[in-house]
Amino acid sequence: MKHITSILILLVFALPQLCKAQEVQKYLPKIQNYTKGELELKSTSFGENNPITIGKVTADGTIHFNWPSLDLNDMTEHNFHTTTTKDFTKAKYCRDSTATMINEDVILVENKYVYLFKYGQLVGCIIPSTQEGQEHREDQLGSTLNWIFSDDETSAQANCTEKKEWEDLYSFDETTAYDLTFKKGWNMISKTLSAVEEYENETGTTSSLPKTKIAQSLDQIPTDIHWHVKYWANDELLEIEQ
Repeated sequence: MKHITSILILLVFALPQLCKAQEVQKYLPKIQNYTKGELELKSTSFGENNPITIGKVTADGTIHFNWPSLDLNDMTEHNFHTTTTKDFTKAKYCRDSTATMINEDVILVENKYVYLFKYGQLVGCIIPSTQEGQEHREDQLGSTLNWIFSDDETSAQANCTEKKEWEDLYSFDETTAYDLTFKKGWNMISKTLSAVEEYENETGTTSSLPKTKIAQSLDQIPTDIHWHVKYWANDELLEIEQ
């Protein structure tokens, strides 16, 4: 009995360490063929003049996110990116009787771009997408990732339909399914375009518009995401300025 008790005690003390080890070993995304050296990741959603650091890219292209704790009361420049759960989900189009929203007026701040900084200067951005080898295009099938800062706990499960029509070119229902659960703080979501509406435009060529979309909360970064680097700085000039 003493032997069993000792084993149980060891397990109790080892469990927290095991959990910490599991957190350390979580999936770290990596940019393929990366050559830009170590860069800072920053968000300008809370003020372009004072971007906040949200992680880094190491020299081998590994992305390390480190989302900071924030208090919106201390932020003064986030209004351009601010919305509410109700407005983010375009609730006026959610006619599904099964739609449910909890705390629909909670303030959300959407981080649409992950910016790259070198020597304290903006040099580019990275765009996560299932579309490989290109900057993500919202009119093509696939998914991208966004991060949302929520000022409180909130959620939305709904199917929303918006009528899209233009003269005699097209007339269809654009639908978006929302499955969102946000904790207070940073949250990750995927935005997926699963179907498009094709139509013939004035020139006789075929064009397309988003038709069926899905927005859902994620706990982990999917392993099928590619990280496109959009880099616009001249590194030699950056070196000279320093």
